[in-house]
Amino acid sequence: MENALVKDISKLDLSATDAHGPNSHQLCDIEPLPSGARRTRRIFYYGWVISPEFLLEYAPSPKITLRSYSDGLDGLRKISRYKHLHWVNGYVADGEDLPHMDVGMEGRKVSDLLVVTASFTGKKTDKHLHNRRPTVAQMAKLIELFHGEKPSWHMDGQPKDFVHEYTLLMDLDD
Repeated sequence: MENALVKDISKLDLSATDAHGPNSHQLCDIEPLPSGARRTRRIFYYGWVISPEFLLEYAPSPKITLRSYSDGLDGLRKISRYKHLHWVNGYVADGEDLPHMDVGMEGRKVSDLLVVTASFTGKKTDKHLHNRRPTVAQMAKLIELFHGEKPSWHMDGQPKDFVHEYTLLMDLDD
């Protein structure tokens, strides 16, 4: 049964603006999880496939040290005004093939992902993460940064039983 709060992002109306642009308080709609996702033992991430260099584009020019991926992530958080962006690694669609992609444990392509939310499918954190998704205005800015490309769901390469071992836990208080 589909969560009533989850709607198809293709129906996201970014033209619904007031004098200040897209609604800055209404949470954006996100696509439903892929069919069968709730029956898996995997975490699903909602976001974009990126190359590591993408993050460096948003890192400020350093005065002393080299630019880092975390600096780029911080830059994207500031530009989009959405502080819950995370950089993770996950599976990509079978047809996707970019030079930076690796082959994961199961022989499938994996890539860095920039994610706005996650689904731990069946965990209590799902509702909190769903309610922590970007606003319509924040999502509009993120889609603009990705040249009109909308986010999609990507499965994590590890079973969710291993999430406690991750250095990034999509912290609920970040």
